[in-house]
Amino acid sequence: LWAAAAGVRPPRLLGVGMKSDSAALVLEHVSGAVALRDLPDDALFDSVIADSLMADAWQQMRKAHSAGLAHHHLTSDVLLVTGISDDVAAAPEVWITGWDQGEIAASTLSKRLDLVQLLALFALRAGPERALGVAAANLDEKELAGLSPLLQTVALPSETRQQVTARKPMLADTRAALIRRFP
Repeated sequence: LWAAAAGVRPPRLLGVGMKSDSAALVLEHVSGAVALRDLPDDALFDSVIADSLMADAWQQMRKAHSAGLAHHHLTSDVLLVTGISDDVAAAPEVWITGWDQGEIAASTLSKRLDLVQLLALFALRAGPERALGVAAANLDEKELAGLSPLLQTVALPSETRQQVTARKPMLADTRAALIRRFP
């Protein structure tokens, strides 16, 4: 609810069911959405689509952070993408799900960890230089420069950490690109 109030695109809460000491949330199904994990690689190699997708995700995260929210667990499963199909490529929209581990009065560190997680996800799929270029176009220099010390596997959710470990130089390459930009 807080994410939606901040202007972020989460699935809409449709209802709450309660029984004894348990509760279940019923969320909107985002029609036509594909998890970033399931997005075909060719969609991310198309620079227009990939850059637009990454820019929208950065803007969604900036809205959340401006409202004091942090997600804490950005993985390729919680980022849903709409607007990409085989026949036509509209401007993709990113929907951020999985806010259950987030916080509503986030510290600067929590927000930076979100940004590191997002940068690592995009570096895995689109390459370090490209991911960093889109991040630089959507974040201010202070935000971006503060990511370098946190760009480590320990700062990433376990799913992303496994992907990064399988491609060891990717994280080092991303950190090196970040340091080149902000020595």
